[in-house]
Amino acid sequence: MATAPAARVSESVYAGVMKSLLPCMVAAALGLLSPLFLGCSGDSSGSGGASGTLSLDLCFGEVDPEGVPPPAVEDAAPAGAETYVFAMRAIRLGSLEPDGELSATAWKGLGLNLDGFTTTKDNASCGCQRTAAAKPSMLADGDAGRDNSFGRSIMPILTSLASDIEVQTAGKIKGGGFSWLFALHGLGGDGARKGLSAEVYAAAPFVDAAGMPAAPAWDETDTWRVSAESVDGGDIGAPKLRFQDAYTVPATGGEGGSIWVGHGKGTLPLFLPGGAPPFVHLVIHDPVLVLPISSDHTQIQRGVLGGTLESQTVAMEMTRLIGIFYPEGCPPSDFAESLGQEILSASDATEGDPSQHPICSLISIGVEIEAVRAQIGDVAPPVELDPGECAM
Repeated sequence: MATAPAARVSESVYAGVMKSLLPCMVAAALGLLSPLFLGCSGDSSGSGGASGTLSLDLCFGEVDPEGVPPPAVEDAAPAGAETYVFAMRAIRLGSLEPDGELSATAWKGLGLNLDGFTTTKDNASCGCQRTAAAKPSMLADGDAGRDNSFGRSIMPILTSLASDIEVQTAGKIKGGGFSWLFALHGLGGDGARKGLSAEVYAAAPFVDAAGMPAAPAWDETDTWRVSAESVDGGDIGAPKLRFQDAYTVPATGGEGGSIWVGHGKGTLPLFLPGGAPPFVHLVIHDPVLVLPISSDHTQIQRGVLGGTLESQTVAMEMTRLIGIFYPEGCPPSDFAESLGQEILSASDATEGDPSQHPICSLISIGVEIEAVRAQIGDVAPPVELDPGECAM
């Protein structure tokens, strides 16, 4: 059974929106209102919900290989004894092209085809059941079937609040304020390997030998502390995100190197700066990683992460974030409710078998990363995260 229709913006909320440009921009980013006019004229041109189902043979066709990880090699060598650690030094989130140009379609090239089919506006009823308010045109996948509803629907909200959020994020990472750490075991040489494992952590802000905030050198001399949120009980031996049965295949293009592929179990925090608030706090679940590693094992170029976010948690975080910017304090409860419902309508994934059409409860995400060799230190003291007075 399809979920109940999401709430639409009432006249009283619309009147409140008209008083402030910020909620107007957020509504435009969500598709609630037309983004073409600063006056925020209403947009009632939605193409309806995505309820109902289609025959599965119209949903699960040939998969574009560009959107999925390369397959493992059957006669690959077993894992070696080496462990290499990499620290993320750059990330693309979906609002900028590789050359740095702002683009409304940059998200389409990020992520992976996680559900095994390509969703278009014509077959948006495939897979899990979207909310009745989910417009089929807003559910289409990116290039090669890449699932990235975060880039398509959530990044426009973030850029409406802080248009340079990706630039701010780049600066935060470069200055040592945030990173991800990849501990990859058993890489070996450029040939195919199987039975590999890994742990992935969020890094705490970088500090020097004296424990003072500092900028990394971005070479293998950097020692990063692990964020306490990435482990259980402060134990670095109990990471919240592990990879088993990963593998490598030789890289194509004639430059050597290998491509590391793994399907993770667990969670990975994502912190983003964004204007006045210190960060946006999201949690990625069960990510898939495709990491092209140089032949000298010193860097990862254009690595891909595809995963999911809990839709309800994203709605809560966006409500908290907008409350920080709202000129009169927390947004009106009815506006916050409509905002939350519209974010939930971006749900395009499920923990269950999508062919059985369960309710969509997750939002897919895809990002691109670069990383360099580094070292892992101890676990940093935990940091209390303030949910804010406007949290749902």
